[in-house]
Amino acid sequence: MYFKGNWQSTAEKEPAFGHVGMFQTSPNFKEEITMKRKMLTLAAAAALTLSLTACGGPQAPSGSGSQPGSQTGASGPLDSLEAIELSYAHMGSETAMVGQWGQSFKQKVEAASGGKITVNIFSNGEMGSDAEAIESVLDNTIQIAGMQPSPAVAFVPELSVFDLPCAFSTSTAEEINQVLNQSEFKTSLDGYFANAGLKCLGFTQGATFREFSSNKKIESIEDFKGLNMRVMDNQYQIKFWGDMGCNTTPVPGAELYMSLQNGLVDSQENALDTVVAGSMNEVQDYITLTHHSLYTNMMVMSKSYFDSLPAAYQEILEAAIAETASEMISVYAEANQTAYNTLVDGGMEINEMSEDQHAEMLKIAEPVYNSVREKIGDEAVDALLNAIH
Repeated sequence: MYFKGNWQSTAEKEPAFGHVGMFQTSPNFKEEITMKRKMLTLAAAAALTLSLTACGGPQAPSGSGSQPGSQTGASGPLDSLEAIELSYAHMGSETAMVGQWGQSFKQKVEAASGGKITVNIFSNGEMGSDAEAIESVLDNTIQIAGMQPSPAVAFVPELSVFDLPCAFSTSTAEEINQVLNQSEFKTSLDGYFANAGLKCLGFTQGATFREFSSNKKIESIEDFKGLNMRVMDNQYQIKFWGDMGCNTTPVPGAELYMSLQNGLVDSQENALDTVVAGSMNEVQDYITLTHHSLYTNMMVMSKSYFDSLPAAYQEILEAAIAETASEMISVYAEANQTAYNTLVDGGMEINEMSEDQHAEMLKIAEPVYNSVREKIGDEAVDALLNAIH
């Protein structure tokens, strides 16, 4: 199915989804972030309550007793519990998916706890990079970090399963939610996170994906051959797109537009909102909906901190995650459709691949699946594939 319209140039804006490139671990990773973590600790300590007990009395959260579902009355089940504050940090904007998820999570947690739990949100990388946020979670400088899985691979290697090409390409959002939040695969992930001292509260997604853009119309798998493609500096992406027949060139995201404009590369892969935000439709003519990489976000906490919380607080957090995971599906989908419409209205032609073509891409991806197995073992890969099928 193809669409064509007239391009109206729009100003660059923050991506609705907040996509970022694959996190790469440097040899001096720990040393590189130690100093910034120390500064974050000093800055956050003045603003946040970092434990369940305090030397003095509990701080009265804003709006206490005025929110729906309040449990702060004399006979309320949470009445005897210490009021706490949780900090939630992410790299996206307030309107990015990870930002909107945080706002919804905050509202549900504060309402269900009657204000006994306050969630403070730090956006736009205010508390550091994704990797630094995880370190700060482990240090209990902050309590929750939201991000895509890729930046956490350095801490939880089994998250490389999200690099398996086309694994979710024909799944619905409801099916994916089941796999990520309610399956044996999630149980397996819980163990891997625990090994790193972390707890994954859950995932959100909307069956939205990274897609392929080019200056050549793609009508068959053969049409990928010979394209000069920008990829992230990720071994699995480089391998997959090379096997698809593309000549791959890693290019930093900040240099992508210029590289497309000057012809260094003639194709790339990103989510539709990122194409819009980066004005890549000014230098690309076609989008092919390859669905090769799922776009999802997750929230992580320190496992020891979560385990130290009263059972009632744990239940509130987990219930809020379950509710928002379902509710965010439509938010992702709407943002993706908005980006889709913008690109069509702007003159890009969009190709929806057939089931046979998706199956052909999955076949081509088999060597990458073998590479991931060699890296992290069969257990995590099989857990995901069994949950999907």
